[in-house]
Amino acid sequence: WPYFTLIGQSIGSVVLGFEALWRLFPDVYIDTMGYAFTLPLFKWIAGSRVGCYVHYPTISTDMLDKVKGRRADFNNRSIVSNSRLLTCCKLIYYRLFARIYG
Repeated sequence: WPYFTLIGQSIGSVVLGFEALWRLFPDVYIDTMGYAFTLPLFKWIAGSRVGCYVHYPTISTDMLDKVKGRRADFNNRSIVSNSRLLTCCKLIYYRLFARIYG
C-alpha cells in the first residue's frame, strides 16, 4: 500500500475481523495488533467484551508533526514534503483519520 496505507490497513483489519466473526463470536476480544477499528465490530456485532493493548498506535502526533514540518521520512515521501499542496492534502487525510481513530 504505497498510498493511503493507514486507511487500507484499517479496512483490511475490519475484513479480517468479519472473517473471524464468521467462525466464532467470542465472549472477550483483546486486540494486541493495533486493529482499533475491530473493537466496535466485536462489541456491537458479537456483543463481546473488548480490550486492547496499544504499543504503537496506527497514527500518532509524531507522524502528524513530521508531515506538518514537511520533513521527508518513512511516512512522508519527499514528493509530499516538497509540495505545499500535497502536504496540505496529507495533513487533511491524517487529521481525518486521527479523528476517526481516536
